[in-house]
Amino acid sequence: MAKRKLHGGKHKTGKLHHIGTLLLLAVALLALVTSITTPTVQDISLLKVTGPSSTVFLGTFGYSFSDGTSSSSSVGYDPLLPVSQAIPGYISSISHEQATDLARGLILHPLICLIAFISFFAALGSGFCGTLFAALLSAVTFLITILAVAFDFSLFTAIKNDVVNANGTAEYGTGIWTILVAMMLSFFATFAVLFSCCGSRRHKKKQGHQQHHEAGHHEEAIVTITTTTTKGAAHKKQRGFWRKIKKCICCR
Repeated sequence: MAKRKLHGGKHKTGKLHHIGTLLLLAVALLALVTSITTPTVQDISLLKVTGPSSTVFLGTFGYSFSDGTSSSSSVGYDPLLPVSQAIPGYISSISHEQATDLARGLILHPLICLIAFISFFAALGSGFCGTLFAALLSAVTFLITILAVAFDFSLFTAIKNDVVNANGTAEYGTGIWTILVAMMLSFFATFAVLFSCCGSRRHKKKQGHQQHHEAGHHEEAIVTITTTTTKGAAHKKQRGFWRKIKKCICCR
């Protein structure tokens, strides 16, 4: 009984929980790729703009040119400035202030990466509270990722369309696709971890009811044995009493 009780107190994790944990890790890594876009890593960008004489790469915290020059990393840089230098006659449909405000939203990329990593390590724990905490953080990650994707495509789609209108070439970079995939994976990770959490809780309650039922049968068996033993002892005493009476009658 002691071994069975100890085994029942552990939190069992199934395949669904493992899938959700791996998805959280994938979300964190994808958000990390988006966070280290140019100027941190020049080969990775959110938007690539090609002009007659140069190419500019726009990233999370700045931009860089094909000749190797790049801006310093900052939150809320002006992405229209390098684009106007690469595309002669470039006219933007949004103001510099609006572009800078939208670029401030790119700070969500490293935030998503951080929360996703915390969710992943929380999901690694075998406890119910840790799994529930991971599911809640995963849901928060999904909501923030939706907001980040909205900032990204609002800003870079406007720039892309204006570049095309100015006879330039613009294409989305790797970083914008990785954050989009991270949003979709965080959605599935949230439900995978949450359902595994609810399933393990239900399994634990079912196992507790089974243990209680088995304990009830064990107590009934003990009561039955005790009752049978008591009746047997009383019957033996009764037989001994009648034997004494018969013996006394025979002696007389």
